[in-house]
Amino acid sequence: MLNGFINLRKPSGMTSHAVVAAVRRLAGQQSVGHAGTLDPDAAGVLPVALGTYTRLLDYARLTPKIYQADLIFGVATATGDASGSPVGHSGPPWPSLADVEAAAGWMVGDVWQIPPAVSALKRGGERHYRAVQKGRTVWPTARRVQVQRLTVLAGQQQQWRIEATVGPGTYLRAIARDWGWVLGHGAHLDHLVRTQVGGFAITQSHDLAELAHAAAQGRWSTLLEDWTRHLDIPIIEVQLHQVKAIQHGRSDAWPDPGEGVIGPIGLTFAGQLLAVIDGPPWRYRKVLAWDR
Repeated sequence: MLNGFINLRKPSGMTSHAVVAAVRRLAGQQSVGHAGTLDPDAAGVLPVALGTYTRLLDYARLTPKIYQADLIFGVATATGDASGSPVGHSGPPWPSLADVEAAAGWMVGDVWQIPPAVSALKRGGERHYRAVQKGRTVWPTARRVQVQRLTVLAGQQQQWRIEATVGPGTYLRAIARDWGWVLGHGAHLDHLVRTQVGGFAITQSHDLAELAHAAAQGRWSTLLEDWTRHLDIPIIEVQLHQVKAIQHGRSDAWPDPGEGVIGPIGLTFAGQLLAVIDGPPWRYRKVLAWDR
């Protein structure tokens, strides 16, 4: 079984679920998962885990998330991006660079955001986009998100290239919508690309064609990244005689983390992660297979 993280570059026009299904076929195993779903029309970094690493996604460092996109004024769409049908229009005068940058200041920080009506969020067990497809009106609940930085990279008139650094759960389509509201315009997002998720950067990413070539050549090891680059938890190194006890789930198998220490903590031997414990009181969260 293959175990590791892959810094995958998702193409536009493909769902994150379909990308994971493609990786499963190429790897010849079912144990494949991903973090940080991207909209079908969006491209860019999609962290993927294989094998036992799927159990480590909860502990991976997945922030900050950095995106680049085109902010289009003049047309508001049902989805908030270019794939949606127009639901509103606005016209000249178009905002200046100073106007666009000033509006960004209103949206940076710990802010309340109303998610787009068309999203994968659930209410009453049903995805919002499913309800919209059935012709029902959806009123998403506002939630607190973190927008660390909004930068205008280039543009003029109706179209502006922007970069956004955000925390988890933040919708870039909602940022585009709100940017337009602040300036008195309809607005939507186009050409969205995620360039970074935590330690996963687009400059070191691989597309599905590269995965297929590596699989055909039996070179998966050249694509897999070790847990040490991406896990954001402290580590305790154990001794060889403790490894077997940890694999059997014995609660007396690790050294005392010390007073005042709060989990989660990884237990390692010879650079390999064996388990994740949490506490106090200390207990196992994940126990991983030991690759001898």
